[in-house]
This record gives sequence, C-alpha cells and structure tokens, in this order.
Amino acid sequence: MKNRDKIFIVLKFVVTIGSLSWILRSIDVTSVLQIIQDSDFKYLLFALIPMLFQVIIAAIRWKKVLKNLSHSHSFARVLYCLWIGLFFSQTLPSSIGGDVVRGYYICKEGCSLKSSTLSVLLDRIFGMTGLLVLVVITTPLFFNRINDETAKLGLIIISIISVGSILSIFVFNFPKKISHWKVVRMLFVLMQEAKKIMFSSLSGAKLIVLSVVVHTISIISVVILSLGAGLNISWIDIMLIVPLATLFMTIPISIAGWGVREGVMVLGLGYLGVSSESALTLAILFGFLQLIISLPGIVFWIFNRFRHVS
Repeated sequence: MKNRDKIFIVLKFVVTIGSLSWILRSIDVTSVLQIIQDSDFKYLLFALIPMLFQVIIAAIRWKKVLKNLSHSHSFARVLYCLWIGLFFSQTLPSSIGGDVVRGYYICKEGCSLKSSTLSVLLDRIFGMTGLLVLVVITTPLFFNRINDETAKLGLIIISIISVGSILSIFVFNFPKKISHWKVVRMLFVLMQEAKKIMFSSLSGAKLIVLSVVVHTISIISVVILSLGAGLNISWIDIMLIVPLATLFMTIPISIAGWGVREGVMVLGLGYLGVSSESALTLAILFGFLQLIISLPGIVFWIFNRFRHVS
C-alpha cells in the first residue's frame, strides 16, 4: 500500500471519529440509546424490503449502462457484482472502495478494463444526476420550512456547485491544446460516453428516472425507520434531508459515510425543528440499515473465492 493511500485511510478515520465525537458532545447519548432500545425492530425488517428493491433497481440501471457500452451481461451476474461492491463500500476503509471492486468483478465476467471502468463511472454520474434532480425539486420546500438565511444561502451554493458539476460533464469540451494529456483523454472519453447515452433516444432519461427511484426508496425506508422508533418526524422533513445526506455521503471523506450522514441529518433536521437526539437516532438506524442490506455481498464474495480456489 502506498503512503498516499495510508494517509487517505487515516484521514477517513479522523473525519469519521472527529465528526461523531463533535456530534455526541452536544447530545444526550442516553436518550439516543433509549430510543433505539425502545424501537420496534419489526420496522427494521419492513424497511429492508424497499432497500432490497433499491439494490435490484440499481443493478438494472448498471446493466443498461453496460448495454450502452455494447456489453451484455445477465441481470444475475450484474446484480452479483454490484452486491459485492456494495458490501465493500460499507466495510472498506481504504481508498479502493466498492466501485473499484464491482468494476473488477464485472471485468472478470468478460468486460474489458476500459468498459468496466467507464460503466462504473457512468453509473455513478447518472446516479448523481438523479439525486440532484431530487435535491433541486425539494429545495423550494426546504425554503418554506426554515427561516435561517445562512442555511438557505448554503443550500443554494451547494445546489449550484453540484448541478454545475454534473452539467459540465454533459456540455463541457476540453480545449484542443490540452487534449493530448493522459488524464484529459480519460475524462474526454468519459464525458463523450455520458453525452452519447444522455442524448441517444431515451436512454439517459430512463437512467435518470431509475436513479430518482433509487434515491426515493431511501426516503421511504427512513420514514419506516422513523415510525418504528416512534420519532415525531414528518415524512416531508425526511424527504428534504435524506437526499442532502446522501449527496454529502458521496464525498469519500469518511468510512462508509459514518459521521457525515449523522452530521447532515442532525444539522438539517435541527433547522426543521427536530431534536438532535431524534435526528441522530434516525441517522444511526439508517446507517445500520445500509450495512445490513449490503451483507449478501460478502456471501457472493466468499462463494466467488471458493469457486476459483476449487
């Protein structure tokens, strides 16, 4: 492992532990533990059902991306590789991450290295685009529910930067004088493929719709968790905060989003009048839900290793 990777792992641990420590300093931890203890865990099982469909829909989206790159794989194999990647996303502290793992396994299924890398990056791009659609749709509702001008300004800045970053992929062209640079060539290919899919027939629209559905399912699952914990949080508040929390969790600065998710949900729901203890409880339950739904990935990974050894 390179020194750079070691430093990156250490920074992830620092951010995760630091964020959680900062949150816990101003929260009654005993109350949080009591809420979790009193929760009806049947609701956790109910919340897992939509999350299962979320994984399936995410696999459908990735399969469509692969098809646009002229690679046809069975749905079962795509789901298999996706679930392995999902597990490593939730458990690996390194800079490798689940995306690289699933790209590696789809490559072993006969996809070229270039296409497997592109497919994962394109899947991420369309996933982010769908997420930003939800953020943009819900932002006006957020403005109507808070009075803090600083929070409003921050949300506007986040939305502009995020939307601008995604739009640049579909509309930006590199100047010819830097087109020979290796990194630029790689980005150029990625952006060209993204534009091709986005503007070819209805492929791009279908991928974005699937992405919106994927992220909407997270909202539904969190609403169920809230009901199970007996928290007095409206579904509208959850609809406003979960996409923002997911957006910040895509930044690879912590271990599986821990610390970042809790910070965004405590801060965001706090602006909406929800107690810090309730917000933190919901964030923790959501984190465990994401970990649990990833567990089939380790079964597939072990089975794959056993198959190749035998």
